[in-house]
Amino acid sequence: MGLNVEFGSLEQIFNNPLHPYTKALLRSVPVMGIDKKAELESIRGSTPDASIVFKGCKFEPRCNFASKKCKLFSPPYITMESNHRVRCWLYARGNNND
Repeated sequence: MGLNVEFGSLEQIFNNPLHPYTKALLRSVPVMGIDKKAELESIRGSTPDASIVFKGCKFEPRCNFASKKCKLFSPPYITMESNHRVRCWLYARGNNND
């Protein structure tokens, strides 16, 4: 698998995560000072078999926002702001999310 889905500064990634995978990862990490009994979110589905070759986004089978385009085409890096890039069709210009 091994493909970066988001690139940015520490502040950009933690304060404004863009990719659904980044958001899901951050929601699944315990935070100090928060209720110890609070349940952490898990990422739905299971990690795909590494031997499977995907045409599109590797996170598509587990993504709540996936579209046909995500399954068929791997997204390029899309620059959102200074040095903050994301590989996600949700942020492509003219995206109709079909």
